[in-house]
Amino acid sequence: MKDELLFLAEYPNETNIKDGMISRIKAIDQIFEDVPRIYLTVSLRRNIKMYQQKVGKIELYKLNLFMHFFKIVRLIINSKTIYSHSIHMSKFLYILFPFFKGNLILDAHGVVPEEELLFQKKKLASLLMSIVEKVVFSYAKYVICVSKAMENHFKRKYKKFKGKYIIYSILPENLLQKQLESRREPQKEINVIYSGGISPWQNISLMLKTIENNQTPHIKYTILTGDLLGLKQELKKFKIEPAYLNVLSVLPSELDKFYQQADYAFILRDDIIVNNVANPTKMVEYLYYGIIPIVLSPKIGDYFELGYDYFSINEFNTDLLKPEQPSVKNMLVVKQLFEQNKVIDLKKEILNYN
Repeated sequence: MKDELLFLAEYPNETNIKDGMISRIKAIDQIFEDVPRIYLTVSLRRNIKMYQQKVGKIELYKLNLFMHFFKIVRLIINSKTIYSHSIHMSKFLYILFPFFKGNLILDAHGVVPEEELLFQKKKLASLLMSIVEKVVFSYAKYVICVSKAMENHFKRKYKKFKGKYIIYSILPENLLQKQLESRREPQKEINVIYSGGISPWQNISLMLKTIENNQTPHIKYTILTGDLLGLKQELKKFKIEPAYLNVLSVLPSELDKFYQQADYAFILRDDIIVNNVANPTKMVEYLYYGIIPIVLSPKIGDYFELGYDYFSINEFNTDLLKPEQPSVKNMLVVKQLFEQNKVIDLKKEILNYN
């Protein structure tokens, strides 16, 4: 008897839940919570000893490509549906896809070959991921995109793709729809927040330089990150008074109280294809609470076309005005994403694919 569903992904847990990719994995997993499913991660160097655990309807496997090759083959061949969370999770397994007779689903998350080239500056890795991506598109029945811009990117790139595209936005589980109508308690200070990692592509140095140049008692800055040590190392390069900046690491469930008070939020992405097609988890969270993003480029995913309120970092200064209320426009943009997801029965589409 074939297994119903095989996810190529890390299973969400307490140690990885702060990661944006894991947030999406968890959101997708909740759709299939009543379905027996397997989570498989494969490594070239790690997992020398087979890791296997069963928790309710979930089986977890962490395997080594060489040591457990035949076990991996059995898991692949014996599945009805394979759901790969990004091209990354298929990079060691794509050679098996031509032999897989079930339904292959790609949840793209991003444009991986371009990320490797533009963010990581790794030409060889980009070439490898291009090969993996091409193979996956040759056999996938569905490609799930996070934005219309991403779908258009793939349509231009893979004109002969015979499967179906689905746009399914990243909506973090910590967002409850009843909060859409919430209003903040009045405060005198302008609250500017950043929530996320400190990778180079997030332009942390530019953000910290902006804070350094705009220190004033009426602007309160808060940085929430899972990498406190790394951020503190970055902070040593700048002269920022502790009185103006609060740095914390919190769980997703604790973000609400910070977002409720925030007026503006940094999301500094360059104007490149990787960002033009993205749908960052943090952008969804910011807009959901009516926060106005401070941007380097406004062209992030579909949001520019949807008409969101934003503020250019080039105009940021100590004369910044405090909004009278949360941005209703931004809240409605996210509400539109909720409504778009509602009309898609992802579980039925994937498990009943003919």
